[in-house]
Amino acid sequence: MKITFYSLPKKLDKAVLKKVIATVLEKEKKPKAVVEIVFLSQGQIEKLNFNYRGKKEPTDVLSFSNLGPFPGEDKNYLGELAICLSHIERNAKRFEEKPQRELARVLIHGILHLLGYNHERGGKDSKIMMSKQESYLSNLLI
Repeated sequence: MKITFYSLPKKLDKAVLKKVIATVLEKEKKPKAVVEIVFLSQGQIEKLNFNYRGKKEPTDVLSFSNLGPFPGEDKNYLGELAICLSHIERNAKRFEEKPQRELARVLIHGILHLLGYNHERGGKDSKIMMSKQESYLSNLLI
């Protein structure tokens, strides 16, 4: 598997983040997956959220799934996650959760979206995705 980080905040441990992502990809039988993760400011993610979802507000994570593969592109490329650490830290405080645990939850959530899971349809799809998310999170010692 190949995981590339862009604008990774210095206070984050890349090895821990990779462990979280690897846990999901291995359990989902995608050990050769290629994922890119970019950390954005609140303003940057708010702009992306508006451009791609029509919502003029910040969010913790946006998932951009690979629709390809396109010619010359790695067939294992899943897509990209855009993450806003400041929004995650606010949510952690709001939900009385440790920031690193909330970040793990968001990473798992985003990877599941890249794999095709979708809670926004509601019903059974939502239950499956959220169940997997919380199961993977509970297996991590974070």
